[in-house]
Order: sequence, then C-alpha cells, then structure tokens
Amino acid sequence: MAMTNPKNSGPSEPTGSPQGAEATPTDSDPRTRSRPTIKDVAARAGVSLGTASRVLTNHPATSPAAREKVRAAALALGYQVNLRARSLRTARTNAIGLIVPDIRNPFFAGLAQSIQTEGLADGFTVFIASSQEDPDQQDQHLRTLLEEQVDGLIVVPLGGMTPMLDRLRDQQIPFVTVDRTLDGLKAPSVDADPLPGVYAAVEALRDLGHQQIVYVGSLLGSSTGRERLLAFDNASDALLSSTSRMVIAAPLDGDDWLRELDSFLGDGATAVLFGHSRHALRAFGHLRDAGRAIGDQGISLVSFDDLDVFSLLTPAIAAITQHPEQLAGRAMAMLSAMIDGERPGSQRIETSLIPRESLAPPATG
Repeated sequence: MAMTNPKNSGPSEPTGSPQGAEATPTDSDPRTRSRPTIKDVAARAGVSLGTASRVLTNHPATSPAAREKVRAAALALGYQVNLRARSLRTARTNAIGLIVPDIRNPFFAGLAQSIQTEGLADGFTVFIASSQEDPDQQDQHLRTLLEEQVDGLIVVPLGGMTPMLDRLRDQQIPFVTVDRTLDGLKAPSVDADPLPGVYAAVEALRDLGHQQIVYVGSLLGSSTGRERLLAFDNASDALLSSTSRMVIAAPLDGDDWLRELDSFLGDGATAVLFGHSRHALRAFGHLRDAGRAIGDQGISLVSFDDLDVFSLLTPAIAAITQHPEQLAGRAMAMLSAMIDGERPGSQRIETSLIPRESLAPPATG
C-alpha cells in the first residue's frame, strides 16, 4: 500500500476567485494591476473576512478599531464595494446553523463551542443541532434551519447523500462541511488529515519496543472512520511487519469488541490505538478491572481526540489531536466568505501526537 510522507502533508490553501463584493482599483490603468478583493482587504487589516465584509457594508456589529483598520486597508488597496453585488445580499438574518452527529461526544461539544465563539465574533448567532448519527434527523434539522432562513450552514455529514443535502447542493445554499467529507456534495470542507498523527503514534510505539499493535476502528462508513483506518494501514506498512498489526471494527454501542481485544492481547499484542475516544475510555476501565497494567511495563494506549479527561487519568492517555479550534476557525471563515459571495477551497489540518504516560515501553521478559 502506498505510503504518504506525513511531514509533507498539510492544510491546503483556499483556491478559486472571490465572487462577492468586487473592487475597482483607483490606478489610472487597471489593466496594469490585479483587482483587489475583500480577502486582500481583510488580510491587510488583520481581520476576518466576516469582519471586513461588515465594515464595508456598514453593518453595526463592528468595533471602532476594526472599522478604522478595514477602511484604511481598503483605501490603501484602492478597494471599492460593488454596490450591485452588495444589493443582492442585503436580506440576511445574521444567523447560521451547525449540525453535529452527537453533541454528547466531547469532541463535537468542543467543536460546537468553538464555532459558536467564532460565529459570535463575526456577528452571527449560531443555532446548534445534533443528528444522533441518524440521516433522517439530520434532514429534519436541515429543513428547520432553512425554514428559519439562516444565512448558511456548517454540517458534519453522515455516511451518504440525503434529500436535504441534495437540496443544499442544487440550490447553492452557502454551507461548509467540517470534520467529515461526503462524495457528491461538492461543498468546501475543512477536516483533519489523520496520517501525520497516526504515523507519529505507530513510530513512537515501534521505537519503544512494541511489535504488535491493535487498531480499534469505528464509524467505518464515514469518511473519518475510513481515513483513520487507511492511515493506520499506511503507517503499519511502512513501520511494521505484516503480522504485527490487528484491526477490530467496534460499534459505538456495546462491549462485545472487548472480548476480541482481550484475545489479541492474550496472543502477544502490547499496544492499542483507538479511532474513537469512547472506546479508549471503555478499554481503560476494562483493562484496569482485569488487573492489567497500563503504560510503563504494560499495555500502551493511544486515542484520537484529546479529551480533557485523558490528562486527568492515571496514567494519562496519549492522544492524537485534530486541533478542533483550528477546524472551527477555518470552517467559520470559509462560511463567512461563502455568504459574502466568495468560493473558498477545501482545507486540511494536520493531526499531531500528544505523548503521555500511557505511551511507554512494554513489559520485558
């Protein structure tokens, strides 16, 4: 299986030409220079696209300092608001919708909090809904949010296209997907590349002396679940022998998979990498109840998503972080750009390993 070098992977930059408020340079011959865009103004002023847009359209939800910086940047660049484009976008509610799969999941709860914070800073009220990993509930929430005439949507999509997702795509309603992607949706997305973090985890385990590693995967029907498993396969192909890795497909609910984990550990596996934090916590308690050592001279554990509780356990659980604050910030910036008529490109954020005490050498002898 082909191996991607994680050190060369990283978030791609937005692509595409802005389609929002156009500008006319004050230069006497505009053919001698490119036309400045609202993105150029925001970058020069050091503010978000949403803030720059609100200042330039005289929205009240701006600070005096932001207005001064944006107007100075626009003057320096020779930017002028296209009044015709602006008139097409005046019917706004200054509200957006966010749909996550499970608000009980600490990762999605944190992501929602960060998006709400970013949204409020950009002048948007954020309506939050949880689909409970159910496509019908997802569509019901989408329908309700559109009836409320939100300006745009941020969605963590489930495993396949649905009637309401078709409607979003066909009617070109501003929306961004975050954390997961969906073939056929044709929407800009921001998600985390699992390979750098997984590669670092497998490499660290190998260097500590672990020769057999178990991967516990979940939600394999989602883009996130599939990519994490593929990342483990790629890292294992590069760093381990073909007989040194085992895979368990674990449902979110139920504990039957723990018997399979016990079997692998009984056959000599000394480390476990979890694709979902819920399974890591369940396995931590199960191993403790069984009297197995975790961490130094015991079973090493590494899990996706850096939950607050991971650092409070003894030993603390090593984590692969997706940097949810960055995901939230970029998703909100992309949606603001779309609401303003631009067409941002998709982006990826590199995952990274956070070593803790549960990442340690195995027992010897």
